[in-house]
Amino acid sequence: MGTDIKKKILVLGLGNIILSDEGVGIHAVEMFGRNNPYDCVETLDGGTGGLAILGILQSYEHVIMADAALDNFPPGTVRRITPRYSHDYPVLMSAHEIGIKEMVDAMHLLGNVPHIELVVMSVRNIRKIGMGLSAEAENGLLRMLDAIHGIISEIGINAVPERRAD
Repeated sequence: MGTDIKKKILVLGLGNIILSDEGVGIHAVEMFGRNNPYDCVETLDGGTGGLAILGILQSYEHVIMADAALDNFPPGTVRRITPRYSHDYPVLMSAHEIGIKEMVDAMHLLGNVPHIELVVMSVRNIRKIGMGLSAEAENGLLRMLDAIHGIISEIGINAVPERRAD
């Protein structure tokens, strides 16, 4: 077997947890990781993303990104986006927008782009300092997890049954 074997799925949390709701993607992925029922799904706290994680992303067939978005939807609204190119991403996707768009463009230039799905939650303010989430973001976390599980199911991956200690 060659070294070009790709891993199946990465669930990537993006954001900055010290900026309150800007870190909602990190919170969602941490919550998902605590109860990850899939053998071939890995999680990563990608922080504010950018070119530093380019090689990691390219080692997966599918990447599901969870992130905050500044848009015109009410805070707590969760949307799924299937971007093809960097210009398909939300116009104001959190504070690290430039790094993610550059990363996607770089993967296209290198000819090695995983299938990317984006799960975003609309937030009101990404500049508020604090480790906790607003009530709207906290309430939207389970919807983000549902969207992530839905994408994984569409890929054709089933949860691994819990093993019981006999």
